[in-house]
Parts: sequence; C-alpha cells; structure tokens
Amino acid sequence: MTDVAKLSTSGTDSPEEVGVVYKIPVSDLKPHPLNPYHVRNDDAMQELAASIQKHGVLVPVIARRKDDGLELIAGHRRQHAAQMIGLEAVPVLVLDLMDKLRPGSAAKTYQDPKIRAIFEFIARIRLGKNYVVSFSDGGCKLPTMLSCIVPAGALIGSKEMLEFGVDRPAYLGSCGDMITESLALLFDYPAKQVPKKESAGMPCTCYKDRLGILRSERFTATLKGGHNAENHNHNDLGHFEVFYDGEPVVVDAGTGRYAKINFSDQRYTLWYTRGRGHNAPVIGGMEQQFGWNYSASLDVNEAKTVLKSDLSNAYPVEAGVKSFIRELNFAPDQVVVEDTLNLKKKQPVAINLIVFGKPKINKDGSVKMGKVKLIPEGLKAESFACVDKLYPGANPVWDEKLYELKLTGTEKHYKLIFTKG
Repeated sequence: MTDVAKLSTSGTDSPEEVGVVYKIPVSDLKPHPLNPYHVRNDDAMQELAASIQKHGVLVPVIARRKDDGLELIAGHRRQHAAQMIGLEAVPVLVLDLMDKLRPGSAAKTYQDPKIRAIFEFIARIRLGKNYVVSFSDGGCKLPTMLSCIVPAGALIGSKEMLEFGVDRPAYLGSCGDMITESLALLFDYPAKQVPKKESAGMPCTCYKDRLGILRSERFTATLKGGHNAENHNHNDLGHFEVFYDGEPVVVDAGTGRYAKINFSDQRYTLWYTRGRGHNAPVIGGMEQQFGWNYSASLDVNEAKTVLKSDLSNAYPVEAGVKSFIRELNFAPDQVVVEDTLNLKKKQPVAINLIVFGKPKINKDGSVKMGKVKLIPEGLKAESFACVDKLYPGANPVWDEKLYELKLTGTEKHYKLIFTKG
C-alpha cells in the first residue's frame, strides 16, 4: 500500500479517510474494471498532457479505497496523461460514499459524458461572473448554491464548476435550507480545490440548433436558435446578448412577474415575449410569431469564432423573407453581428436592442453603452427610451434599468460592431 505519510498534503496519515486530497504515485492508482470509456492517445490526450506539463494536475482524480490499494473512479485520462510526461505523483481525492449506497456505481456515474454535461450545464450558460443566459422565461442571476455546485465540480473534475467558489458568497436560504446549506458547506465543500482566480469560462458553448456562447477575457456573446413553440417560449429566434468585463451590455429581458396573462392566449401581447421585444429585426412591420413552424438553425465554425443562424423560416410569409442569415463574428476585443437578408421587395427593418443602463447616441452615429461602443453600419441609431416608461409594470428580472435602443434602415446587409469604448 502507498506510503501516504510521506506524500500526504492534508496532514493525515491514512489514505482511507473519505474526502481528503492526497498526493499518490501514479503507478499506485489502479484503473476501475468497470470504466466504460476508453483512454485514447488522440489529439485531446496530447493537449491534456501538454496542459499538465505546463500547469500540473489542477483538479484531483477521484479514487476509492480497496483492500489492495486505491482504485480510480474518475480521472483515467489525467492519470494516463501524467504517465505520458513522466509525472511521478498526482493529487487524489479519496471518495467512496456512493459505493456505500450502491457498490460499483460511482465510476460509471461520474464518467458518463451525459452526467458530466448535466453537472456542467450551469457553468456552460454562465455569462460574466454573476449572470446566466436569460432567454425565454429564464432568470438572469447566477445561482449561488455553492454547497452543490462546487463539490459537484470536484467529483467530475470540472475546473469551471470549481471556479464558482472564487470570491462568491454562499446563499444560505432560510429555515431548513439554511441548516442544510450550512452543514454541506462545513463538511462537503472542497475549499482547497477552489482556484485562486476565476477565468472567463469555457471559450465556447454550443448546443447545435439551440444556443451558442463565445467567451474571451473581455467579451462574451450569445446567439439563440430553436423554434417558437418551446417550453416557456418567447419569440426570440436570432436574439443575441453581449457582455463586457463580466457586465451586461445588450441583454434579453427575460421574464416579468408571472400572472394570469403569462399562461393565457394573450401571452404574446407581453412586450418581453413577442418578437419586437428581442433583437432579430422587425421586417416591414412584421415580427416573429408563435408556432413550431417558425424555426432557426444554429452552429459554430471549426475555429469557434463564428456563430451562424439561418433565420429564413423564422418569419410569417407576409414579411417576404426569401433568406436571412445572421452571423456573430467573435474576437477577443470585438463582437460583430452581421445580417444578410434576401427579401421579395425592399422593406424597412427595425432592430430593438435591450440595453443594460442608459445608452448615449453620439454625433458620429455610434452609441456609448457603458464601457462599450456600438458602431452601426447600414443602420441608424434613432432613439432610446427606458423600458419602465415604454411598458409600465413590465417588471423584468434585471436590477438595473433597461433601455430599448431602436435602430432602423432599409439595407439588406448591415452590421452591428461592438468594441471597447
């Protein structure tokens, strides 16, 4: 058995204590016999090995106690990459609570890509430090259940989930929730595994034909596909959001306070559910409508720098749309939204941007939005107004006042360029 007394980083002398991180020789970790996923020497493995060579193993592998040593539950790829570069020892989290309930279940559960995707969904839709995607009837604020998110990140080896614990206060809830949350934070929270600094998140999140998010240290931008009969639907195909330095610039209003109208045949009279409450253009006075037949594709290019949506089927026939492509071109210091329309006849287009905080229209036609400048090409920034005044009682989910910025034009090809400003 491993001599952990010399290798332990926790001050304990026993490798059998659950929830403790040790530094264990790579050769002493036995692969799990039920590991359903093969370790391959592919490009991804080479990238992982290079990362470990540069940064070390940032997230401990997970092992359980066995009579003849420690057996891997999760982290077979990290172990293999460490062996490739000649690393002698790796950090190991000893965990066997799940196996006490159902022997042999932990390895398959934690390494199943679908389970990992479920766990990481909250990290995949994060925008900035404190926000998440607010499409449809979603809220905009990041949940702060750190006792769930951070330990789950430790279980599956997700750096992005562990980052939720960086300089973020825990929400303790009330009554029984407070007791549960407090105890979980005291006994299950892997504080030593939380990074010292939070990154911008995963460079790219793409759910094909649904949602795309691109991130850099400065800008984050989103683009939505799907159809207009989704659960908690808004007529929002092609809607985009822009964040800068972790703060909202152009947003989706989300939902207001639920009332009878939200669940009635008058739902799409609400400003934040209808097409003109989002930033796909209103064409010739025609906005997007509710229905399965209104849909939009969405995908990302191989370089993960362009999100593209085909909105040709997103409008009623009266709009006269032959084809409509929206592209979101992403660079670390700039976001460009580019629309190309082919219409049956020339018609005016209007785009309503929902802006976080009061914008300023400059004399040169650009628009100041906090730290960001919008340069419209082929469109004119006409006016803006506070959402509260335009739609009294709207009560959207954002704390800051929202403004509706109206841009108009008659061109079939135009751009919205967002840069530092």
